[in-house]
Amino acid sequence: MPAENPLCDIIEALHENQLALADAVEAVGLWIDQRGGTEASSSILGAVSTIDVNAERIRTRIKALKQLDMSIYKES
Repeated sequence: MPAENPLCDIIEALHENQLALADAVEAVGLWIDQRGGTEASSSILGAVSTIDVNAERIRTRIKALKQLDMSIYKES
């Protein structure tokens, strides 16, 4: 069985990094909110929400890329 496509691995790692950064930024936003910086925290949490909304679509597309990649190997 061939190794996975390195491009898929890189995209998946970047996505995982993006989610980890979103978690860290969200924690900072909540910390700011607890200290009365509601305007700043609202902006931060809104940006994190955008990442959350797109996360499932990104995961789905990564999975599709991996399946496409494997189907190419099967045809060979």
